[in-house]
Amino acid sequence: MESCQACQEGAGAAPAEMVTHFIFQCGAYTIQRHALVRAIGRENLDLKKIMLDSRRMIAMTTYIDKTGRFNNEDMV
Repeated sequence: MESCQACQEGAGAAPAEMVTHFIFQCGAYTIQRHALVRAIGRENLDLKKIMLDSRRMIAMTTYIDKTGRFNNEDMV
């Protein structure tokens, strides 16, 4: 399993690149995650709850876009 690219830019060992890390834990995206929490509510910060609600899914796609993690350059 690959290490988190965003965390590799910081000091120390990078955690594994996993969906849960990217969405809920990665320190590189704290600001974007705060906006996600404001949009969906802390009580809904759960992948299943997000996926079951179209408004939360829109907030999630906004989060993903704002992180810039999947820019076209990354999709090689």
